[in-house]
Amino acid sequence: MASVKGFELKGIKGFRGENGEPMQQANLYFENKKVGLLTDDPQGGMPIIKVADEVRGQWDEAVAYFKTHLYDGKDVATEEELFYFLLTLKDWERIYKQQEKLGATKLIIFEEIDGTHGFRTGGYRVYACQEEDDCDELEEESLPVGSKEHPLLWRKLVFVGLDSLDFNEQEPETVQDGFEAPQEQ
Repeated sequence: MASVKGFELKGIKGFRGENGEPMQQANLYFENKKVGLLTDDPQGGMPIIKVADEVRGQWDEAVAYFKTHLYDGKDVATEEELFYFLLTLKDWERIYKQQEKLGATKLIIFEEIDGTHGFRTGGYRVYACQEEDDCDELEEESLPVGSKEHPLLWRKLVFVGLDSLDFNEQEPETVQDGFEAPQEQ
């Protein structure tokens, strides 16, 4: 289950904003009970987040956990960013299930982080491994570097099993946060 502190998204739907840009909407569930709705603003503003009052405290705890454990306390880790992270987790869960059918036992994800402001860019690279040491030779040097003005940082996440996509108390198998790709000469 792709979740953060018991919160997950279901019923994800795509739609077009007022200017034709792709948007997403999803039902928010807490411990398998529908408790809210998260949607991109059709006018291009911040996402619209509606969370039931009875779980608002737990939602705020999930945001705090997200900020502390996945963002090193950076202020850019807002509930809106948690919405986008939950969407990404669902995508990673889908990829893991597909690759597991093909024999993969591990998923390694390099998630792109804006080196200037510290927020997730939404970019990532996924590698599926079928043998235990299959991915040991992944080279971080092959990742894009950005520029001197806008350097890219990469967070390395390793998932072994679908349960590892459940961010409650445990961290992924290994997290190598903030290593900087080599700069272009």
